[in-house]
Order: sequence, then structure tokens, then C-alpha cells
Amino acid sequence: VSPKGVPTILANIETDLNEYQSTQDIVATIFIENTGTADLSNINLKIGTPLITEKRIYQVENLQKGQYIEKRITLQSPYINDTTYNKIIVNITATDITNVQYITIIEKTISVTPETQPTPELRKSLPSKIYLKNNVMITLYMENKGRTKLKNITVTDIIPDNFEPVIKGELKWTISIDPGSYWDKHYVIKPTDISKDGYTLPSAKASLNINNQQTVIQSNQPKVVINGPKILLIKEASPTEFDSNVTNKTITITVKAKNIGNTPTKIIVTDTLPNNSILNSGTLQAKDFLEADKEITFTYSFTTSNQLPITLPRANAKYYELGSEGKLLSINSTEITITEKPILI
Repeated sequence: VSPKGVPTILANIETDLNEYQSTQDIVATIFIENTGTADLSNINLKIGTPLITEKRIYQVENLQKGQYIEKRITLQSPYINDTTYNKIIVNITATDITNVQYITIIEKTISVTPETQPTPELRKSLPSKIYLKNNVMITLYMENKGRTKLKNITVTDIIPDNFEPVIKGELKWTISIDPGSYWDKHYVIKPTDISKDGYTLPSAKASLNINNQQTVIQSNQPKVVINGPKILLIKEASPTEFDSNVTNKTITITVKAKNIGNTPTKIIVTDTLPNNSILNSGTLQAKDFLEADKEITFTYSFTTSNQLPITLPRANAKYYELGSEGKLLSINSTEITITEKPILI
């Protein structure tokens, strides 16, 4: 029995892209149409490409004359270090009613480029609130989410203002990070001043070669509130001028210490007389447990026979970092000079 007609296979292959990155999914669509005058059966599609380790075979039972089908396949591009060009070859075989075999081969060439190494993120962290008396740990963290080892990374950081290192040493590290791994580092610093509104730390930096480009990455800038006392010490004198012919000069001193921080502290404020001076009244010292926003004041009077100008000693306040705990801090008042009155002409 002779067939009434002859089948014809018209086929094509298209991909969603022409260029792919390593490890990216490759989506291909195979179009097959029977444009002949007889039916086809036992249609086999054999997919061959370096992108897969073994051939894939898909089957379609029959394809009638004038019928059109699509077959969508997904391939995984391999991990590579250099750009490659790959053919996707589709071998289509089918038979007609008399078992005559028909063969059509189609192909598509695509390029696969190495995967772009994602830029790692450098993170810097510490507690959001600390006390002046406490040490604080800084943590640096960097993760390699790519598929290539990151080598010869130089990470640097600096001790910020208002802090001092607990252990002295350069904050610089040369590191490498394997794919899917991470690096972290901890170091300890101590605050030297309070910050009720929060202090913003400077960024750490990492210098590395990524995707054949030298790159500098900056970390975030974490903010920390530093709780503690802070003493404002003021010394005032009256009068501050004398006539040149005055031998014994009597001066009244007021010393005021105010806690402008946000925690209490045990404080002792002392003052001293200049040489050749006699205390007339009052005291040269005051002690207190000073709450936040509170102050202590003392006043005294003395007489001195020193010649003008007279530079008065600075008053001093010693106080603890928190209540009666922590390091004993010290602060001096500004300098006061007693001068000669100007001669009016």
C-alpha cells in the first residue's frame, strides 16, 4: 500500500538568550511542524550538547499533517572560568505509515561566560547601647557568596574618636575566603566620653580584586549610645582686676560642678590657693553623689599679697564612670588670671 502523501518535518530551535552566565539556566524551545501531506509517528527528539553529560530523548506519539508542536527544555550551564561557545543539537527522527524514516537535524550556538563574582558585603557591628565604664566588642564580618575563592583581601579599621583600644595593635588583616564561607574578627575598645544622642562609628574597609578589578568596599557605620556621667567644671573669680597700688588683694571664688551626663556619679571637687595666700572663709572642697543634671557649688574667699598678674590654680573634679564604679576620671577648670585695672586717662 502506497502512502497518499509525503510528510515533511520543518523544525527550529530558539533560546531565551544568546549569551548566558555560568550556572545560569538555559531555556530552549524546539518548534516542529509537519508541513507535508502525510502523518508522522514515533517522533524522537535527541538533545545533544556539551552543556549536559548525556543525551536527552523526548518522544511524541504522532504528528499529523499540518500539525504544529512546541517542546520546552531547560539546561544548566556549567561552572566555567573562560567564555565558551556551545552548540545545542537536536536530532529529530520520525516514521510514516510505511515505516519510512525521516531525519532532521537543527542546532543553535550560544555563548557561556564566567559567572560574575558577587561583591561581598563587609559588616561592622556592636551593641547599640553601652556604659562609659564598659569595654565594647566590635565585630567585623565578610561572607563570600560566590563560587570563586577571594584572595589577598586587606581589611582595615580605625579606632574612632571617643574610644581607646583595650589591646594596642594595628587594625589590619590580610585574609582569604573560600566560596560559601565567611571571615569574622573581634576586637575590644573602651569609650572615653559619653554620647547621649549616639555616636556614629567610621566604616571599616576591605580592598580586594574582584572580577579582575581592584575594589574597595566600605562597611556600614553603626551607631552607639554611650551612657555615663560628664562633669562641666566652672571656676569664677570676683573681682578679676585690681589697682596696681593694692598690696593685699581679697578675691571671692565660686566653683560649680554640673553633671551633664545621664547617669549618677560620686564626685570630689577640690581647689587650691595660690602661693602667699590666706583663706578667709569657705571651703576648698566638696563631695557628693551627683545625679544627672544636678550640680554642686562651693564658695570661698582668700587674700593674697602676690604681685599682678596672678594666675590662679585650676580647680579639679574627680568622678567615677558610673556611680562609684569604674575608672576615676579627672577634669580641670579653665585658667583664671587676675590682672591690673587699666589706667583711665
